[in-house]
Formats: sequence, C-alpha cells, structure tokens
Amino acid sequence: LLSLLGKGGMANVYRAYDESLCRTVALKRLTVTAPESAALFEEEFHTLAGLRHQAIVEVYDYGVDAEGAYYTMELLDGGDVATLAPVPWQDVCKCLRDVGGALALVHRRELVHRDISPRNVWRTTRGDFKLLDFGALTRFGVPETVVGTPAFMAPESAAGAALDQRSDLFSLGAVAYYMLTGLRPQAAYKLEDVLAPHPKPPPPSSIVTTIKTKPEQTPDEGKPARIATELPDVPAELDELVMSLLSRTPLARPTT
Repeated sequence: LLSLLGKGGMANVYRAYDESLCRTVALKRLTVTAPESAALFEEEFHTLAGLRHQAIVEVYDYGVDAEGAYYTMELLDGGDVATLAPVPWQDVCKCLRDVGGALALVHRRELVHRDISPRNVWRTTRGDFKLLDFGALTRFGVPETVVGTPAFMAPESAAGAALDQRSDLFSLGAVAYYMLTGLRPQAAYKLEDVLAPHPKPPPPSSIVTTIKTKPEQTPDEGKPARIATELPDVPAELDELVMSLLSRTPLARPTT
C-alpha cells in the first residue's frame, strides 16, 4: 500500500503497487466485519467484473488476507465532478453520454446503481467520465434497504418503493443539474427532505445561481446572498432533458 485515497462507510481505497503484475492500482479494502457485508463486497466485485464498459471502473483481482477482503481496480487520474461544477454545457453532454452508456449496460441486467452523485462520477484528465462505487447495487423491485445521497435521490428511492432504471436516471439528471449550476437540484440533507409533500421545484438548469458571501461574514453568521444569472448558451434541448429527468413522477422521465 502506498497511500490512502479515500474513506467510505464500508471500505477504504488505497493507491497500491501490484508486485505480481508490476503496476500501480487502486485497492479497495472492506473495513466492516459483518458477514453479510463481506458477502455484499464480494458480490460487488463479481458484478463489476461482468460489467465491461469504458465508463465503468475496471476491476482486476479479489482476495482475502489477515485484514479482511479487498479487491484491486484501475487507478484513475483526475477527480470527481463534485469539485468541478459549474462546467461548460458541452462537458455535461459528454458526462450524460458516458455515464448514460454505462447505466444502459447496468439496467439491461435489471440492476439499479442507487448512488449516482457528483462524488461517484469521475472525470479523467482526458475528459472522459466514469461511474464509480457499485456497493449499493440492487435488483429491480423493492429493495431491502434505502441507500443513496439524499440531494440526488429519486423520491421513490427515498420512500423504499419499487425501483427501476428511471430511479438512476433521476440521479443522473440531478448530477447534470449540479454540473450546470453548481447547485443541488433539491435542498435535501436527509430522507425526510426528499419525501416532503410539496418540495420547491428547482429553477430551470439554464439559470445558474452564484453564491457570494460578504468578506466579514462567516458561514455561521447567516445565509449567503444568491444572485441568479441567465446562461443563454445552454441549449434549450439540454435544459428540457435535464428537467425531465428530474420529474418527481417516474412515468414523466425518459425511460432510457
């Protein structure tokens, strides 16, 4: 192991050197000890191994040692899109194309990713986008648990209702909205926020809100002022697509 790259609720990811293959890889190690977690972790690896797509992170080897289960995967350069927004609309289109293609493969297997968020969409230095973290994968239908990032979850996902590909497409639209505007499409920090009966709809994604804080003001001293500015170069077709993906009713969203 060379360095720690990130920590999650169930696993840590390290930069590592594979001595047998003489290459640097990313190593994901399970950090919880529950037997059911180990089974899900191994299932995640085997599922990823069967999902060969240029926009899905490639996995290599699975193993168990004295510290528990781990698997290795390709080491990506670049960074997640959470730190990039807002970005030009052309990049948002490429993200929709790349990640949408990966999801098409996932959905053909009747699987739902469930945690598509800016932290789990990666942009390489070449400008390609990849979908990460498949630990929340589940079959179409009613899941046993509720998983996801509230601000990017479809209402039916937060409610524990039946899921299909449209649940992931809502989240993809939410990521696209965030990339265009730098804002979350819904002010949700817990599941109850997603399920609010009359949530305030987001403004069209062709409107970006720049958040400015006075120099003498600290984050704890009040809400920053928001100034809305139109971005006329965002195509109306892209705006319409993103807003349709964000429909609260699954039947109103695109199906693929």
